[in-house]
Amino acid sequence: MMSPYPFVALLGSLVFVLRHERGAPQHQHALLNMLRSALDGHGLRIEATTEALRVDDQAVPLDAPSCALVCEQMLILEIRTALIPTDVSEEDLLQFATVLGSFPGTYPTFDAVVAALGPTGKRIELSRVSEGFEIYGLDAARPHALIEQDDGGLQKFSSTELDPAAALVSDSADSPIGGVQPSIRPGMSQLLLKCREAMDRDDWEAALDAAVQIVEGENEDPAGLAGSLHRIEFKRLMTRQSLAMIARMAHGERKQEAITVLRRFGSEGTEILMDMLVEAASISERRGFYSALVQMNEGTTVIVQHLTHPQWYVVRNAADLCGELSLSEAIPALARQTGHSDERVRKAVAEALGKIGTPVAIETLAGMLADPAQAVRLQAVAHLRGRRVRGMIRPIGELLLREEDAAVQQEALLALGRIGSPEAVALLRDWASGGGLLRRRSMSIRLTAVRGLALTGPIAVDALSSLQRDSSAEIREAAAAAITALQR
Repeated sequence: MMSPYPFVALLGSLVFVLRHERGAPQHQHALLNMLRSALDGHGLRIEATTEALRVDDQAVPLDAPSCALVCEQMLILEIRTALIPTDVSEEDLLQFATVLGSFPGTYPTFDAVVAALGPTGKRIELSRVSEGFEIYGLDAARPHALIEQDDGGLQKFSSTELDPAAALVSDSADSPIGGVQPSIRPGMSQLLLKCREAMDRDDWEAALDAAVQIVEGENEDPAGLAGSLHRIEFKRLMTRQSLAMIARMAHGERKQEAITVLRRFGSEGTEILMDMLVEAASISERRGFYSALVQMNEGTTVIVQHLTHPQWYVVRNAADLCGELSLSEAIPALARQTGHSDERVRKAVAEALGKIGTPVAIETLAGMLADPAQAVRLQAVAHLRGRRVRGMIRPIGELLLREEDAAVQQEALLALGRIGSPEAVALLRDWASGGGLLRRRSMSIRLTAVRGLALTGPIAVDALSSLQRDSSAEIREAAAAAITALQR
């Protein structure tokens, strides 16, 4: 990789999309492909410091595109370095960027970050910041925002003081954190009164301020008798109508604070957001409410129920959410929509099944490879990747034999590369070789098969080596380039 700037800019863009535009999978897919191209088969080491982001031996200044975002998120999560391997998969890049884009407080410790990465953490190795290393602190009043000083810089705390719960100051606190005097939160009774008064005068910004502080106070003392009494009063205060007014702010600058309150009310908050999504008048609003829904922790049955809604766009949005949240319980309802009259719904169902990826979901998805609409068949293979979908190799092979659309054929071949099993390699090798005299394949399809082999990693070296003896110069050159990239 000649310059680290494209990689940092693309990684930052992917983090932003995963954090704020979860309803835009096409952006995620495009950015992942560009990231792999920027790596060009190289591994690299990313190190976050307070002055710059170091990529291998090159320092990328914080004012470079997306650099500050990546650097700040690494430090907030206590990540000092991340080692990206040469054969990193799109699946691992996606998981790493998803965790990196988490909102502050989602993973309170470095160990929680590693646990969230799952198997990806064994391939993308992380190291932790040293003890006492200064990292960016969180605003106690607004836990999802960074503290901005008058000079535009960021206030810093030691890593041992970053616990989001500790950043909230109780009445008994007698010393400031990080040398800055924090504001004292009023008592619960006073906050409830402020919230009620704000609602009475339709000042929902002030009501949200008070509600967020009430939720924070409840989290600090979940077992206290007074706390339980306050929770009852808070429940009475936050009627469905009041929660709906709070939910409207889930589309806007105060989205994270609104979600904090809505999560407090579990499935009811999810149901209200779904209603907002159904009624949204613009694409921007739909994206805002969609992004909020994927952060809810309860009420997924409400989402599944919307798969039977009479309006096609509601079913499509519900299917998208089922995929984003990997709701395996939604598979029966999704299966019933594989024959929906609207092609856009079937596309969303195919994508959702691919993302859920359980054996039952993949079995259902296999049937959608014969859908009459080209766009649905394309979507059915576009999100297949990793070992969990190995059961799709035979259906993909059958699709390739009968498919006449070049775009679907090419995406199917790339899907085989993303699956990366020995069976997938054998099938890709056959398609790259040309198909014999009776069924000659186009050069573009053969070259796509070579690209698919390159995606599988070192397991495809033998197959690529055999293609270096192909009668076509284009195939020989493509195979040689793929081998060179894998060996770097």
